[in-house]
Amino acid sequence: MNVKSMTEKYILKTYNRYPIVLEKGEGVYLFDDNENKYLDFFSGIAVCNLGYNHPKINKAAIDQIKKLYHASNFFYTKPQAVLAKKLVEKTVKEGKVFFCNSGTEAVEGALKAAKRYIYLKGKKKYKILAFKNSFHGRTLGALSVTGQEKYWDGFDIKNENVVFIDYNDIQALKKVFERENIKIVILELIQGEGGINVVNKEFINELLNIKKSKEFILIVDEIQTGIGRTSKLFCYEHYNFLPDIITLGKALGNGFPIGAFILKDYLKDALTPGTHGSTFGGNPISCSVANVVIDEVSKDEFLKHVDFVSTLFFEKLKDLERKFSFLKDPRGKGLILGITTKVSARDIAIEALKEGLIIGIAGNNDVLRFEPPLIIKENHIEEGFEKLEKVLSKF
Repeated sequence: MNVKSMTEKYILKTYNRYPIVLEKGEGVYLFDDNENKYLDFFSGIAVCNLGYNHPKINKAAIDQIKKLYHASNFFYTKPQAVLAKKLVEKTVKEGKVFFCNSGTEAVEGALKAAKRYIYLKGKKKYKILAFKNSFHGRTLGALSVTGQEKYWDGFDIKNENVVFIDYNDIQALKKVFERENIKIVILELIQGEGGINVVNKEFINELLNIKKSKEFILIVDEIQTGIGRTSKLFCYEHYNFLPDIITLGKALGNGFPIGAFILKDYLKDALTPGTHGSTFGGNPISCSVANVVIDEVSKDEFLKHVDFVSTLFFEKLKDLERKFSFLKDPRGKGLILGITTKVSARDIAIEALKEGLIIGIAGNNDVLRFEPPLIIKENHIEEGFEKLEKVLSKF
């Protein structure tokens, strides 16, 4: 029985998988079980920012495996403590971190911290503001603030305390604060799954202006945009503000499972022993790898490289828009980029595999999504777009 057959027979079908079996990776390339080579423009959904088989990642993981696989959080471990220090110092300066296993768990924890802080303040009736087309994860709490009804179907999602408005709609933002007692706001600065929609500075400025007179906790979801993806360590840095809570996942572990939320110091007593926890959160191996990730991605020269190649990549997308009438509106920031297509995005992605190129899709199957490893170079971009033009010419 081959891998595909075993997968179909024994694994719950919650994914529409592409018809290849991936076996190994090297740099910005992936290889299947027949040794076919694929240039990766997707990074496992913005996860492998440092690519594959990275020597420093490998060394950190192997060295830690030889020491300690796992320890209960009833004990201290060095990799976790060191990583927490780095994350706090690079973000809120004074605050705390909670480690978990994934982005959706980070959102769950952030919501719990925000809700319990409000509860301890004696405020019981309030609303959470979230945004249409947002995506914050697949657990029930994360789904409750995800602004896409297709993900709610059949799960009895209770949204009575959540208000959704249009992304970047300043008038709707003003009105909702006039009408509702908003105490929590959760926001993606770039909606990844929703179609690579970028928040504009005017909208952020209005939200921050409202925050001066209205008390609310601002949670910024950096699960897909964080760890260098937008040419800064965190996307919020482009907008010159500091969230109250930051959620992380995906690229923090470069493929090793880890999530985290970071909160400002004033929120630190919201969660106390017994109010939240995780068996595997802050795993020594994942934290050891994440320490390397933060060290590498934080380097000025690394972030300058991301800025440089992202400019080249975006220019290539604009060229495609001029060449193909069914493509429009290239957008994004750094190396989280998208372009709208009138042709099925999935059909294009499947055809791209035949040419040795991996790309993503977003929105309602109408957006091509590009999130290559951040180590990508100019020659890789040239190679990838040659392949992509060949694919698009077939439609």
